[in-house]
Amino acid sequence: MQFGDVSAESQAYFWITCNAVHPVTLNKLELKLAKIGSPTDIFVVDLVLDNAGVPGVALESNATAAPTLPTAHTRTSFQFKTLLMPGTKYGFLFRRSGSLDATNYFRIVSHSAAGYTNGQTKVLNASTWTARSDDLFFRFDAKSVPLIDVGAVNERAYYAQKFTVDAATANYGIVTASFKVLKTSPSTAPLPTDGLLVQILSDNLGNPGTLVGQVTVPATSIKTSLSLLTVSFGLGQVAAVSPGTGLWLVIRRVGAISPLGYYLLEADQSTPPFTISNAFYNATTSLYVAVSPFKWLPYSVAYGVDSIEQIRRIYTAFGQFFSSLDIRVSSGIFVSAYAPCSPPTHMPRQKMPELTRISRLEKNCPNAV
Repeated sequence: MQFGDVSAESQAYFWITCNAVHPVTLNKLELKLAKIGSPTDIFVVDLVLDNAGVPGVALESNATAAPTLPTAHTRTSFQFKTLLMPGTKYGFLFRRSGSLDATNYFRIVSHSAAGYTNGQTKVLNASTWTARSDDLFFRFDAKSVPLIDVGAVNERAYYAQKFTVDAATANYGIVTASFKVLKTSPSTAPLPTDGLLVQILSDNLGNPGTLVGQVTVPATSIKTSLSLLTVSFGLGQVAAVSPGTGLWLVIRRVGAISPLGYYLLEADQSTPPFTISNAFYNATTSLYVAVSPFKWLPYSVAYGVDSIEQIRRIYTAFGQFFSSLDIRVSSGIFVSAYAPCSPPTHMPRQKMPELTRISRLEKNCPNAV
């Protein structure tokens, strides 16, 4: 199949359906390709969403300078990194950056048997895409990516994962939580616009209990590729907890459940380095159900002490030396109430050291970033 020579074959297009069980990351597309004559422009491959058999929204592009292409049909690779979703149609648009040239153009090896049933080859004739009777020779290098879907179906309305506060982080409040997430929609359906609720819940006999704290993340803050998301809880919202306390990290969508636009969390199917308790919430039965096949969310939680807690500790420490202390939070000073006078005249007021949040990062997964 050739293109880029005349208006009847100005561009080429090949759509496919992703039939994987899990989402896959497309690492490489390999074609048997050759240049005819001596084209001097750029051979471009666009990965797009298919729109009823014609190129839709562009997702990613790769290109090769024509002078570097072989004159004999040779396997040529194009690198990609887009996440392909099961059941979604994608397409590869082949085009040149320069003008049509009947002497200098491109050719991709195809087969007349047209035995590939999950896609179709087309060429652009003027402004009309015309189907061809042959199939391209192509090869994918892709890697399956286990993900946790949130808010797509009632059976997996939201995801919950338990963690336990250890001695090192006891008496600290939770400041942030981090994990990787993306928003997605099948084919040409619109992306979700509602956002996520990231919640910390107490433990109730091995299931999520009452709400401790939560943060709303707008959909505009969530990308369409797996990206690290860090949410910050307000000071004192998730207060200091004692060692051994079990808490649940719960991630749910703000709006209604819909398979036309939802969220995906990074998942790991390997054996975790610590005991994992997790579950999906089934909105139909109002029950928590086991995650099957087993997978879990790599995440990290940062603990910290806010200013009020620091002041309490200062108060406690100084209490052994004075009969009482008068803490004035708004002014940032502290004075002794040793003598029955207000304010005391025998002891100069002192500027309180600058209070900063004390925090440490407790990584619950060695792969979390």
